[in-house]
Amino acid sequence: ARALLPVAPPARPARLAALLEAAETAEAYRRRTGRAHPRLGTGSLMAAAMRAPLPPEPGLDDGDYLACLALVIAALRDRDAQPEAAQETQRGSVGSSSSRLGGISSPHSSQ
Repeated sequence: ARALLPVAPPARPARLAALLEAAETAEAYRRRTGRAHPRLGTGSLMAAAMRAPLPPEPGLDDGDYLACLALVIAALRDRDAQPEAAQETQRGSVGSSSSRLGGISSPHSSQ
């Protein structure tokens, strides 16, 4: 959300889409090589956002920041709600999680 603050409100969705695409590209590179992408980072949205200086995090009483935060949350929710067919296509291009050692990086996973 902080990466969107310096961007004019009408341009924020495009900037967010670019950040999400950069994170996906970096994640695919990381899965393929086992290393962070040299320019795009580790594949996290935070790494993509931190490629440029970020403004300080405002409080939750800042309406502009809340609008940016809502935009990010909606985009992530929409990506999570992909139809199953699209998820299957994605799995086919990257491989199933069972065929990727260490594919789940959550500290809550037990592999």
